Amino acid sequence: MNFFTRSQIKDVFLPRQGKLFSKESIRTILKNPLYVGMVRYKDKAYRGEHEGIVDKKKFKRFRLYLRRIKEKEEE
Repeated sequence: MNFFTRSQIKDVFLPRQGKLFSKESIRTILKNPLYVGMVRYKDKAYRGEHEGIVDKKKFKRFRLYLRRIKEKEEE
């Protein structure tokens, strides 16, 4: 399942050194609500004052995708 095009990955996930993040780093980013403009406090997510860098729809789709994978592994 593709969540981003190659150009989007380069635009969003290209660090200062000019190297692309690893798949695991991108997965970590996409699991963290901070990147969609949310902050965590005591195991709850709240709207932050900052603008997110990841689209909320893609964030939700990725979370659902991870949940489905986890459910399949538990079967």
